[in-house]
Amino acid sequence: MNIIVDFRKDNSYNDDIPENERRQGRWNTILTVMNLFRKTYEFVQENPWSGYVALVLLIVAVIGCWKLFEKAGVPGWHAIIPFLNTYDLCRISLAESVGLWTVLNILLPVTRIYTDIKLAKAFGKGTGFGVLTFFFTWIGLPILGLGSAEYEGVR
Repeated sequence: MNIIVDFRKDNSYNDDIPENERRQGRWNTILTVMNLFRKTYEFVQENPWSGYVALVLLIVAVIGCWKLFEKAGVPGWHAIIPFLNTYDLCRISLAESVGLWTVLNILLPVTRIYTDIKLAKAFGKGTGFGVLTFFFTWIGLPILGLGSAEYEGVR
């Protein structure tokens, strides 16, 4: 299997790479991504316990978020409302452009890392803890919500 990737800005191709091989390289990339999704689906089908594990992690994250909101003076039930919880996380962690960051966090989830770092700092933790919260939400939020961290306000 030959995968050909060409990152030239002018989209020019060498004459030594035939057109059919370039097309095949693109299709191989698409098929590789589709195969990854298929394997993930098969794993979930073959291992029904994986859904239960995901559900438990989700419940732990929601409980942590609920308690975190209560510490910050926001009603805890906001943690179970999909867009409202994102808005409230931005409100208690960011001082600037809360609406813009809420939209960015919903549309581009990678921007959530900034929000999580600021959230960690609002609870007296460091940047490393914010990164941990971004990658392992089900660990970071319960530590902030159920632990001894106190809400210090937006920094």
